[in-house]
Amino acid sequence: MQRSNFRKKNASSLLPGLSGQGKDVRPNHRHGVTPMGTLRPIHDGKIRGAALVIVLSFLIIITGLVVAFISSVTDDATDTAAVVTAVSTRGLADAAVQLTIAQIRDATAGFQHDGTG
Repeated sequence: MQRSNFRKKNASSLLPGLSGQGKDVRPNHRHGVTPMGTLRPIHDGKIRGAALVIVLSFLIIITGLVVAFISSVTDDATDTAAVVTAVSTRGLADAAVQLTIAQIRDATAGFQHDGTG
């Protein structure tokens, strides 16, 4: 008899809303106590399995996002290198044309231009 009172007292001390009410209140299964007043494990195997599936799902999603981000950054770096090469090539081509124009101007600076050509 003393043992059942001990269980009731411990169960009510675990649940703050039940202590000091003066009546025999037995909590339901959701609070970790069976209807007979004995404690049971709060974490069932199903809950642990569901938590594992949820955590693994989030881990797969985050891994996919990281791989996509790294792939995007790699593609952007490759595109940037191609643009830098194109701009450099265009600058060198323009420099060659400008050098040729300057040489022609220097060579023809002393000549008079008439309207006949």
